[in-house]
Amino acid sequence: MAQGFIAGMTSYENQSLQNIVDDIINWIEYSEDVKKAITNKYSELKNFEFYKNIPYDYKAMINEIPMICQTNIDDLHRTLQLIQNNAITCQSVELFRKVGMRAVENSDDNKKCFKSREDGYWHDHGNPEFHVVEDIYAMFGDYCASLWDITNAASRLKDYVNIPEEITTMKYENNSINIGSNNKIKKSNFHSKNKEIHCQTTNKAGKSSKVFWNIFIPIVVGVIVAAICVALGLK
Repeated sequence: MAQGFIAGMTSYENQSLQNIVDDIINWIEYSEDVKKAITNKYSELKNFEFYKNIPYDYKAMINEIPMICQTNIDDLHRTLQLIQNNAITCQSVELFRKVGMRAVENSDDNKKCFKSREDGYWHDHGNPEFHVVEDIYAMFGDYCASLWDITNAASRLKDYVNIPEEITTMKYENNSINIGSNNKIKKSNFHSKNKEIHCQTTNKAGKSSKVFWNIFIPIVVGVIVAAICVALGLK
């Protein structure tokens, strides 16, 4: 795994697309292992007498972990498939990034529910049954921390947003540009000499605002002119 030792601090700027692929495969396998392990521990925990002492919020948190892991597995598989098919888009980069962002949120929720002061002091250190709860807490916390680096990997993955093959075979001949074969130019996202891809969303609000003012200003001017004419007529 190309990740560093400090959670969320791995730099992917000097790592290749293959490094990202390797990490995605590891994250998928890790997610499957955590899902299975916590599912088994939770089933065991529900048979304990101590189970009734666990606050509702943390029970709900534990119960949700398998679904969280499966969602991550599905999204990571989707990202891996798009990379393998050379079909990386801005949308797929954003999907990948959200896995990392969710991991940060889930880590915070895990700590908040486990250590909530509102639930009173329900921890029972030394109790073998409570030790299973601690195992689940630590296991899920470590898992989330491992996925924090996905946000950094997503920033690097954006550099590989798909560029049509025609662009990579660009040639200059007789002061003209020939792209690909038979001089057919296909639709692309090529915007600059260094083939930088900008992932941006359309500002629909800005367009609506321009339309509004184009209509509103002439109406206001018309009302003002009419008022002046009426005033002059009264005089």
